[in-house]
Amino acid sequence: MNILDAIKQDHDQYKDQMQQLIEADRIGQSEKDLFQRFSSDIDAHMKAEQQMFYPVLEEQDMAKKHVLQAYEEHHVASLVMDELKSVQQMDERWMAKMQVLSELVKHHIQEEESVIFRHARDLLDSDELDALGDQWESSKQQVMRQTQPTGTGRSSRR
Repeated sequence: MNILDAIKQDHDQYKDQMQQLIEADRIGQSEKDLFQRFSSDIDAHMKAEQQMFYPVLEEQDMAKKHVLQAYEEHHVASLVMDELKSVQQMDERWMAKMQVLSELVKHHIQEEESVIFRHARDLLDSDELDALGDQWESSKQQVMRQTQPTGTGRSSRR
């Protein structure tokens, strides 16, 4: 699959998951499970982008500034997710942090899909985008396997 299509598919999923979390009246076990899946998936997504996608574009002067900003947005999103994971009780403060994370991620998605994707289409042909898509998916799956403890299917981080 073309890397841009694969990334867009993930983005749509993450927007839906964040909306479900923000709209929750209370945080019960299903919301905790949803956040765990969301944080694990988006972490693998970001790492795969940083390993397989961004380095290709970062080499090009016209895309470099935007890619460097995307790295920093990933960094800030990771910091907020780490804070969300460390909060013992999922309460109003947790919900406020989740709202901030949602706004950050939505901004990042909009920038990535409008600016970075445009650079990718300008710099790479369809065969290169397809090859990157295959590499990206493999990288994402590898990251997810590395973060799962044996036999649980859940992330072992934090």
